[in-house]
Amino acid sequence: GETAMVTVRFSPEEVVPCARVLKCDIQSLDDGYTPIAIPLNGKVLRPWCHFELPESDYLSAGRRNPGLPGPAGRSGSLDPATKTVEFESLGTKVRNTKRFMVLNPTSVAYEFVWEPVSSVSAAEESTSSAPPSAFRCLNHRGVIAAGKKYEMVFEYTPDSEDIAETFFTFRIVEQGIAVPFLMVGHVVEPSVAFDVASVNFGKVLVGSRSRETVMLSNNEHIPFGFNFDRATYEVPGGDGKRPVLAFEPSSGTVPPNSSIPVVVTFVPDVEKPLNYNVVAAVRKKPSRLTLNVKGEGYAIHETLEVESVGAVRPMEVVAAPSKNAVDLGQVLINERCVRQISFVNSGSINFDFAWDCGVNPRVSVKPETATVGKGERLVCELAYAPSAAETLVNYQVTCGIINGRKYNLHLNAVGHRPNLKFSFHSFDFGPAFVHQAGMPPRTQTLTISNEDEKPFAIDCLFDSAAWPYLALDDAPTMLAPGTSADMTVSFMPREAKEYRAVIPFQINGLYNVNVVITGEGVPLRLDVANAAQTAVNFGSLRGGQSATRELKLVNRSRL
Repeated sequence: GETAMVTVRFSPEEVVPCARVLKCDIQSLDDGYTPIAIPLNGKVLRPWCHFELPESDYLSAGRRNPGLPGPAGRSGSLDPATKTVEFESLGTKVRNTKRFMVLNPTSVAYEFVWEPVSSVSAAEESTSSAPPSAFRCLNHRGVIAAGKKYEMVFEYTPDSEDIAETFFTFRIVEQGIAVPFLMVGHVVEPSVAFDVASVNFGKVLVGSRSRETVMLSNNEHIPFGFNFDRATYEVPGGDGKRPVLAFEPSSGTVPPNSSIPVVVTFVPDVEKPLNYNVVAAVRKKPSRLTLNVKGEGYAIHETLEVESVGAVRPMEVVAAPSKNAVDLGQVLINERCVRQISFVNSGSINFDFAWDCGVNPRVSVKPETATVGKGERLVCELAYAPSAAETLVNYQVTCGIINGRKYNLHLNAVGHRPNLKFSFHSFDFGPAFVHQAGMPPRTQTLTISNEDEKPFAIDCLFDSAAWPYLALDDAPTMLAPGTSADMTVSFMPREAKEYRAVIPFQINGLYNVNVVITGEGVPLRLDVANAAQTAVNFGSLRGGQSATRELKLVNRSRL
């Protein structure tokens, strides 16, 4: 009860008689059953030409827009015998070549000709000029030898990305053969693109440079040239300013199946958000590439003020290259002169600063680095503490705002030793008798004179408990300019030995002056010249009488 379908194909390779009988051999049939036999016959015709073209489904699959005009402007379906040759172009302005062979299977040579067919009617062709065709036949006419092939060459050079059609007729005049051809061109966008659609620089300081790198990729097998359109990111006409955006390279060629880096530089010149849609034209690519670049320019709004002694308002510091003189005046040795420097941030973003105080270790600023928040004030201390007499003349101290301006302070100061004159800085009392009750002390007057232009506080740090053999009058607590004070130093040795003491004076609590006192204790040795006279006898005397005895004394001491 089953059925089998048998397909018979007729594919002759030469002009020969083709009568055949198709027999079906079925095993196990009864002897009386006649086998199936079907006579077959076919007629073989030799074609005048054979086109070695790949099959196209442009017409058979319905991919052609039926609204497109046909030969002579006719609408509707095309001749079913029409052969289609399809071109694909990577972009516009690209010359695309298609080659195919035509075989002459006959034994005689013949001449061929390719005739272009207009896609507009004769009436329209006479009244309007049709645009030039994107297709060109390179061998309009020729002779195909018997049994030989002839190469046909067509070129397709599109000017737009629209689909293009041109009709040709392949004609063998001698034989009256005409074959319709349809040339179809498609433009394909080259796969050339940026790896990102946008670049956001964020906030960038006005006048400073920020760089980002994007990759321009070419995924095609041929190179493509590119060029950034300056009109999309530069000010029209130019105003002499440096452009906000720059691209490196701004033009060039992307090799096939590779990528090149493009460095985008953003240098904002105004304090506001900026947004650019930068266009890059790729040669032979119908559409242009667009790269969105945005960023915001900001500026640091800082104010520096230096405390001015005796002034109502502080001095505002001017940015470099201007010089700002700061006079610290005369500073006593070991004294610390301080000026307050205030940072005021009136901008919308924090900023950092750093001080450079040069090579003089006696000049310092605290803190050296810090961050000033938006809307805040921060105070630094500029200090000068000389340890010896020196002079600062335009000594430069620099403050740099990170990614911002610099400020130069030029310090002038004199490390000053107090101009106090002591009548002596050392005194030797020499030998003196060891002090006994009733004996007058050795004394010396110390005079301190202030020959400076400012008063000085004087503190005597003498410790009488440590030096009991010295006595000192009270020292003056304040010595006005042009005045002097006397102090009496008393030497009272307690033992027979050499003495050395230091009397320290402190000026303004900072500067020390030492006065050295030396001396020697000498014992008192007084004896009678005659040892027998160590006892004197006056004998018996009546009342009112007097007696005299003479004793000779000998001074055996060093004094």
